[in-house]
Amino acid sequence: MDNIVELFNNYEVHKYIKEMIHPIGQTLYNEFYVYIWVICIYTVFVFVILLMNLFLLLRLTTRLKFDDKLV
Repeated sequence: MDNIVELFNNYEVHKYIKEMIHPIGQTLYNEFYVYIWVICIYTVFVFVILLMNLFLLLRLTTRLKFDDKLV
């Protein structure tokens, strides 16, 4: 067990593991890059739609309050 702990405390092992994992991380980033942007754009679009709905709802409620014919 102590040999395993010493192995992971060695700087050369850390460097070797990072060098092995870096291409995998880069490949995953390149594959999901487009999907991340689509999710971000979709989130902004939904936020704008919700704000527009809130604005229209507030306008409608103020008109209903002050309109003598509808109250």
